Amino acid sequence: MNTVIIPWTVLRAKYRNELTKQHARHEQQQQTTSRHIEQAKDALERMLDDASASRRRLPTDGFADTQVSHSPHDIGLLLR
Repeated sequence: MNTVIIPWTVLRAKYRNELTKQHARHEQQQQTTSRHIEQAKDALERMLDDASASRRRLPTDGFADTQVSHSPHDIGLLLR
């Protein structure tokens, strides 16, 4: 009977050790993912704040004082 119990206890200990390592890796990945999500939320909030600040700086007519440059197009090429 001892010949069966000893290998079983060794295998069980190895299994539990690997399970503990896997659990630790999973926890680390969850923390990393949560941190990345929080960073993305913060970045989005900053972009939205910047966008709303930009809208407040527009002139009253709603158009920015920038010059729009259009690249020249050959109408003949567009119609082909």
